[in-house]
Formats: sequence, structure tokens, C-alpha cells
Amino acid sequence: MTLTKTHTYADQDGDGILVLPAFPSFPIALRVTDEDDGETAAAYVDSSFAAPLALNILGHDRPNDDPLATRFAVEAEVAHIASSQHDRDCQLYRAAALLMAVDGYDRRSKRLATAEQRRERAAVSLSNDVAKLNALAITSKTFGSDEIGKLREALGRYDAALAN
Repeated sequence: MTLTKTHTYADQDGDGILVLPAFPSFPIALRVTDEDDGETAAAYVDSSFAAPLALNILGHDRPNDDPLATRFAVEAEVAHIASSQHDRDCQLYRAAALLMAVDGYDRRSKRLATAEQRRERAAVSLSNDVAKLNALAITSKTFGSDEIGKLREALGRYDAALAN
């Protein structure tokens, strides 16, 4: 699994992490930037330390290097060490699917939290578009197919804002 797009994660100060699309020899390339100093540092994440990095980003330490450890717990969730490469791959795919589900939940929560603001902006935008079209119709004393098309576009944008 590799990234296909460039993603930027920035904090309030403008510092951030730029995640670049995969290189042939590395699944992920990261560039950390500090806006105050203008400094950047690049890192390439290969599969040998991708899991420890993900654990660290999520706020967990890498488990101790105990050769007898077979059980790992986070809060009430427990997982056991894989017994084969196939089991390991299945665990990786399940972990990725769970992270995607959590990300989907977070994005939906943010979208729902801002839904009222989007509806208000959409209503204002629609009102402005209708007012402009009305003013044009009064000035030209016609309301032709161009104006009807523009009105349909404005209503389409309004509907799309409500749907999202």
C-alpha cells in the first residue's frame, strides 16, 4: 500500500508534515517543515519502521523487544502476534481498514459540525445570485434562457451545499 497523492498536515503556526507520493524504493516520503526557521527535514519510511512510526504518531510506544511477547493490548483491545506472513498481512490490512474507518468518522464529524455554517453560506450565496439575476431582469426587462440557466446553476450549488 502506498500513497498516490501529496498530503500536507499543518498546525496553527504553519509548521507541518508534507507526505509525498511513494518512491519505488520507499513506501512513504515525509518532509517536516518549520515555518519560523524555514527549515525542512526529509525522511523516507520503509516497511521496516513504518509500524513503529505509526504507533509513535498515535501516541503509543513500540512494545519492548521481548521474544516471548505474543499479546498486545491498548485500552480494552487485544491483539496477538501473527503466526505467519499471511496472518501478519491480514492484521495489517485490518489495521489499515480500521484507521480508514476512524478517519472517515472524524471527517464526517467535522462535516456535520460545520453543516449549519455551510447551509447559511449557501443560502446567502443563493440569495445574492437571485438578487443579481433579478436586478439584471429588471434592467433588461427580460428573463431569458441565460438567466434561467444561471438560476439553475445557483440552485444546483445550493442543493450541493445542503447535500454535503
